[in-house]
Amino acid sequence: MQFSRPLFLSFLAVSFALLQSLAWGQNLTEKLQQLQAAELEKYRAILNQPIDPGALTQEKVRLHRMKDQAAVMINDMAAKEANLREWIKIDPVGGRWMLRAHWWYTGQIEQSIELGEQLVAETTNPYMAVLARANLAKDFIDSSQLEKAEPLVLQMEKLIKSDMANFRNSGVGQYWLNAAEMLYFKTRAALLVRKGKWAEAEQLGRLSQERARLHHERMTTFIRSPEEQEVQKRMVIYAFADQVALLSAMGKWIDAQWALRDAFEYSRKAGYNETHMYLVYMLTSRILNGLGSFEEALGYAQKAEILQTGIADNRGQSSRWMHARIQHLSALMGMGKWTQANEVLNETRTLTAQTSLNAERVLDPSLVAWVWLQSGAAAQATPFLQQRLAETEKRMGRQHMAPALQAGMLGAALAAQGKRDEALPYFEWAHQVFTAPESLTADDGEDALQRRMKRFVLERYLRLGVAQAHQDPAQAEKMFRIADSLNASSVQSALNDAASRATIRQPKLAELVRKEQDARQEAAGLLAYLSGQNTASETKATPMVVAQMQTRLRQLERERKTIKETLQREFPEYFQLLQPKAPGLPEIAAQLKPDEVFLQVVNLEESSFVWAVDSSGQVRFHASDMNAHQLQALVHAVRKTLDVAGMGRDAPRFDQARASAIYQALLGPIEASLAGKKHLIVATSGPLAQMPLAVLPTRASGSPGWLIEQHAISHVPAASGWLAIQKLARRPTAPEPLLAWGDPVFDLASANRAGGAGAQATRAVVNAASRKTRGALESLVDAPTYSQIPPLPETRDEVLSLAKIMRANPEQDLFLGLRATRQSVLEANQRNVLAQKRVLVFATHGLLAGDLPNLNQPALAMAATASDKESPLLTLEDVLGLNINADWVVLSACNTAGADGRAEEALSGLARGFFYAGGRSLLVTHWSVESESAMLLTTKTFDAYNRDAQLRRAEAVRLAMLEVMKVPQFQHPAFWAPYALVGEGGR
Repeated sequence: MQFSRPLFLSFLAVSFALLQSLAWGQNLTEKLQQLQAAELEKYRAILNQPIDPGALTQEKVRLHRMKDQAAVMINDMAAKEANLREWIKIDPVGGRWMLRAHWWYTGQIEQSIELGEQLVAETTNPYMAVLARANLAKDFIDSSQLEKAEPLVLQMEKLIKSDMANFRNSGVGQYWLNAAEMLYFKTRAALLVRKGKWAEAEQLGRLSQERARLHHERMTTFIRSPEEQEVQKRMVIYAFADQVALLSAMGKWIDAQWALRDAFEYSRKAGYNETHMYLVYMLTSRILNGLGSFEEALGYAQKAEILQTGIADNRGQSSRWMHARIQHLSALMGMGKWTQANEVLNETRTLTAQTSLNAERVLDPSLVAWVWLQSGAAAQATPFLQQRLAETEKRMGRQHMAPALQAGMLGAALAAQGKRDEALPYFEWAHQVFTAPESLTADDGEDALQRRMKRFVLERYLRLGVAQAHQDPAQAEKMFRIADSLNASSVQSALNDAASRATIRQPKLAELVRKEQDARQEAAGLLAYLSGQNTASETKATPMVVAQMQTRLRQLERERKTIKETLQREFPEYFQLLQPKAPGLPEIAAQLKPDEVFLQVVNLEESSFVWAVDSSGQVRFHASDMNAHQLQALVHAVRKTLDVAGMGRDAPRFDQARASAIYQALLGPIEASLAGKKHLIVATSGPLAQMPLAVLPTRASGSPGWLIEQHAISHVPAASGWLAIQKLARRPTAPEPLLAWGDPVFDLASANRAGGAGAQATRAVVNAASRKTRGALESLVDAPTYSQIPPLPETRDEVLSLAKIMRANPEQDLFLGLRATRQSVLEANQRNVLAQKRVLVFATHGLLAGDLPNLNQPALAMAATASDKESPLLTLEDVLGLNINADWVVLSACNTAGADGRAEEALSGLARGFFYAGGRSLLVTHWSVESESAMLLTTKTFDAYNRDAQLRRAEAVRLAMLEVMKVPQFQHPAFWAPYALVGEGGR
């Protein structure tokens, strides 16, 4: 059983349904405490009660079953196994089935397989024969003996189609046929996961869930025994749980969250009790950790831990308890509670020191080392990491995430002890695997904690090298590349996922991408198993299997390397999208004009670094004492005085002092590099990406001296992305002016009512946290929820004004109201109309992953349709499939660049999607805008741009801002500064 990889860890607000489940289980600790004394005595009495040798066999079996349940309740696995061995003496068939299940549960795979093979050979009842093969196949899959699992799955299919064919003729027969199909779909899905066929496995998982629902609905009709009902209930919940676990392993955290909500609601309606809820609580903590919602994850992990501790305190003796403890520890680490994390880690080490669950062998070495490093125990971490890294490298090689992360942690440990020269090779190893195009990472399921660990390693590398950056140009350039990878990494996994699903127009590219994806997913399964070969007993149990897997992994590495080389050579734009290469300073300088300067700002745990590069190649570097936490606090305070356009006279004064503090800490020391430059190109992420730099005042009091008064500003997600956009600037300009979508109808019912919604003074934004989702999760979008998205009637006037300025044809070039659908965008793309337009406008809301059921990527909310099967969402995946040649893509009213990290990632993801599709720049909003000032700003931007054929896009935005701020009622930056230009700000 694998523990070494930290089990899927988090990022996002918990959904309404999961909050309900927390309330449902909130008294779990109290209930167990009440049960503890009396129940422990009760279950011990059952276990100790002798069975009368003269009793009937049926009565003996009943008593053995009671003892088995008592052992489970107090988590006494030794007593459970002893009881099972006695059970077998009087009931060889039933007892052996139970013993095999016990061995599987406790990780005794060899014994489970041996007994499972006997049961397969002996069992003649068709349903039980399917069940026996499902159990044995699962053992083989868990131990990576896939070649032995495959024929068993084929036998299951044959049994269902032939031996069980006549089961459809009766109610009870149909019931057991349905159960057999549930097992078949579930087992085949597990096999396909290990083969890297994740999409097929996901579909089979859904079929298993459907059969599980039917199985439970008919259970009370055909199953009378309460004990057997308990067995069947667990089978049903496992079918749901397996699908959730699959989606989590694929890195589809949002999909997994909604699938879990489905499982929870079904469990509650079905009357499942707390003893069934370990899996629900465990998976909830796993997913919330995976999404980054660490505080919520902690509560669920603790509940799962309590359930697995049992009424007797058997901590450290159960693999399930260890799973829950890992989630508990991961949540504390994600929350930055290092003292508590260290205490939990030390307790876990003590509890498991003399068991097969020894924490130092079972836990991910990088996770253990990170706790020690954050607790000041670098000397303790160093020998531990040296030993574990040697083992991991031997199993996997160097070009994978697990050894690279361990190497990075070892570099951090050595650096913390002042051993710079020893640390550098390990940092360089980690950085190369994290960022190099030729690296062969298999990180489809990368979670929030893993991303934080990677960032920790890169930050420590940056800190180590930055001391020499002032004097050594080569070192400054190397550190610049590391900083760029930090800025670029936050959205890369989501972008890769969308790109892999996007419609690819070139057949050869599509085939290469499919092959690479299959190989990557199969490698991910192999790596997960190899990561789990930590204990001596496991390694001893499957040495031949491990050797075979290592051989297959090397073969997959060669295949992937060949595919990547072909992609890089024949499809460089696509390759750059998926694996952007951090540019050097000379490459940046070569793309700059004499009146431009490129700024890169990276915010770290303990400081911030700023680079300024001009066209001559001159580089100015500044290390600021302002760390990411301090900067986040300042940005948050300033944002509270910006997102206020709807407050009218009650709006607070702009926080000039705090905004100026940001400027003085980060840009003030490099003012000399900015002097005389008309255009600033700024790459940043994190807190500083949550507000436009235009709003920074150069003075703390008096006349602000806005930065935008002196410089036009373009924002880019990263330097690597900006270089890619430069190539687009050389394409011929599109011949036609504009194509726009605005005022989409989200509520079809209201569209049919007279009057409709009136114009709003301030554009409302979508607030996912305030909505309650309802309806079937299988639908693409929950219709009642979608209808609650705030309308945007005022965008109609804005789009009409833009059409007039751009001399567009309103009849042909505008899609308003009911016509502003996703399908109209896709049809325009199919007719190659999008590629003919210089300006594309989407005057609608931007949505984030998780805002709606099954929404696992950023999207634009288009008009609703009457068809339940037609999604109204233009997703990032759709955007990557577009063919455009636009100077501007205007995301008016999107609020895509909102006030938290999620929105910043959504902006970066959508921006890079539109850039890949052929867009040169995006005009986006950072907060909810007031309609009149917003329309004035956009129309003046395009009016200025149209009047001067030499005017930069960034300069057009700057001039419009200066005009709007002259209007007395719009002098507050809430009115003139919400828009930011992202991408290529030139002409």
